[in-house]
Amino acid sequence: MEAVCSKKLIKSKSGLRIVVTNDKFRSPFLLCEPQWTPDSESTNCTACKVKFDFVTRRHHCRRCGLIYCGSCCESKMGLPRMCFVDPVRVCNRCAFVTNKESDFFDRQLKTLTSGATFLLDQRLSACPDSVNSLVCKLSQDHRYLVFEGRTADSVSSVELHQVKTLGVARDPDTGTKFF
Repeated sequence: MEAVCSKKLIKSKSGLRIVVTNDKFRSPFLLCEPQWTPDSESTNCTACKVKFDFVTRRHHCRRCGLIYCGSCCESKMGLPRMCFVDPVRVCNRCAFVTNKESDFFDRQLKTLTSGATFLLDQRLSACPDSVNSLVCKLSQDHRYLVFEGRTADSVSSVELHQVKTLGVARDPDTGTKFF
C-alpha cells in the first residue's frame, strides 16, 4: 500500500537537497550525507598525499566527506542517492562508484518502478497446474514489491528486505524475459 509522502528542499553545507519529510517514506537506496573531516585534521590529500598550503587547497568530497586536493577531487556530478539538486564535488574514487550507481538509478530503478512480468512460483500458487504471471513493481518509496494481475489478489505486497532470491529466465517460445 503506497502512501503520499511530502518532500522539502533543504540547504546543507554540501548543497541543496530534496528530502522526504517523514523518514518512514525514505527509500532504502538513499545514502545519508557524510560528516566532513575537519580541515584541521588533514594536512595532506587523502589520495595523493600532497601537502596543503596557500596554493594547494582542501576540497571535501560530498559523498565520503574526506579531504582531497583539487586534482583528486575535480569531478562534479549528480548524487541521486543523496538527493542533491545540482551536481556536487566528488573525489575520483567516489566518482567511479557514483557512475555505476547512476546507471542503476537511471535505468534499472526506473524499470523496477514501472513494473515487469513475473511468473509466480507454482509452489506458491493456489492453482499449481496453471501458469500464473503478474506484473510486479517496486513501490514509489522503494520499500515494497507490489503485484498486479489476475492472481495478484492472492499475493500481498512484499517488503523488499524480505526478498531472499530472485531469478531471471526467458520463455523459450517467445524470448520474453521473466524475473
